[in-house]
Amino acid sequence: MNKYIYAMLMVLSMLTAACSNQIHTSLAEEISHKTEKQKDDTAILTIQTEGKDKKDTSWLKEKSLYRIEAADEGLAYEIYLYAENETTIKLEQAGVLGDKQDTVHEGNYSVYMAKKGAKSAFKQDILSSLPLVFNEEVKGAYPLKLGDKTLLAIVQPEGDSRFSAELYSIQHGELKVVQSGSGDGIQSILGPEIKAIKQEYIQTVQSIDDNEGLFFSTWAFDKQKLEIKQVSETAYDDSDMKDGLGEGEKWFEIWSAAEENYHPFYNIQLEKGIIDKASQGILTGSQYPIGTNINDVKKASPPSIEAGKKGKYAYLKYPEVTYFYDEATQEVAIVSIPGIRLQSTLADIKKMFGEPFRESRRGKEVLAIYAAGKYNIDVYADQSGKIKSVQLRKL
Repeated sequence: MNKYIYAMLMVLSMLTAACSNQIHTSLAEEISHKTEKQKDDTAILTIQTEGKDKKDTSWLKEKSLYRIEAADEGLAYEIYLYAENETTIKLEQAGVLGDKQDTVHEGNYSVYMAKKGAKSAFKQDILSSLPLVFNEEVKGAYPLKLGDKTLLAIVQPEGDSRFSAELYSIQHGELKVVQSGSGDGIQSILGPEIKAIKQEYIQTVQSIDDNEGLFFSTWAFDKQKLEIKQVSETAYDDSDMKDGLGEGEKWFEIWSAAEENYHPFYNIQLEKGIIDKASQGILTGSQYPIGTNINDVKKASPPSIEAGKKGKYAYLKYPEVTYFYDEATQEVAIVSIPGIRLQSTLADIKKMFGEPFRESRRGKEVLAIYAAGKYNIDVYADQSGKIKSVQLRKL
């Protein structure tokens, strides 16, 4: 498994590596239109300066390993990662820090922050005095955009494809550490990547017990408390499911393949309105109703994570929903969401909606069917009653 994961991490690193002095232009474009207003109204944009070491931003732009543009509730900042004692080497052999011939930087780094366009940046009291190591081929410091806030992620190699991670956010003109609201927070992650999802959540991948499994964790960010709280976790290992490790590796490959790909997570609450909505051809948790032209779905969505044909229908699979469509008419015929998004059982479903009008067993799978006007809701569960998927189809 280590060789498989290492290969995937190299692909991910090539796609997303943050090089020295790289500006994250997509974020810069999004907030640049606010910069001119800030120049005319600098009193609005505050930054803490008292008792802080100061450096010239033009000098930092030349000397810093990373330069990152960030936002705090519509206000623009520049963040610099700089070490006075920085050393740079090329690795003579592959190891914990990277592949042979990778360029690696090491030093006692400090973080400086400036108002967008300002002449001076001020040191932030967030990093310890311990040296940090950054490989140019691996993301080491990068922004995570969550609504009108930007989190700064700094990751460090631990070995065996694992990295430690710390998150920071701007509050009252200073960078501060993002704390864990409950549990142990983000610990050792698999690979250097933390993903921002829908500008509201972040997601990590971690390994289980010496790479015997994988789990995907999703976190919500409280910008007032500067805390993250885990809202969902899905584990893949062979002890709980058949070929669970293989399924986890498959999802990790999808997760790593593109920036917009993510693992589905718990974000749907059971409620009575699900039946009413389904009677209109809309499955809760999906954006498009049955009858939608699949080309409209394609135009408005990122690339699908899987495409193919199952039975008489072709399908497009996205992280949170799968659309089955008629190839002749191009119309969506079935909409399906994974059970992970509900994290419920068949008993929960029956308690909310009553007994289904039909229930049957198919091997180790249970199918319960509920009527919703001109449509049926098919609920698939495993032997334990855990929901595997929910589908809406027209009669």
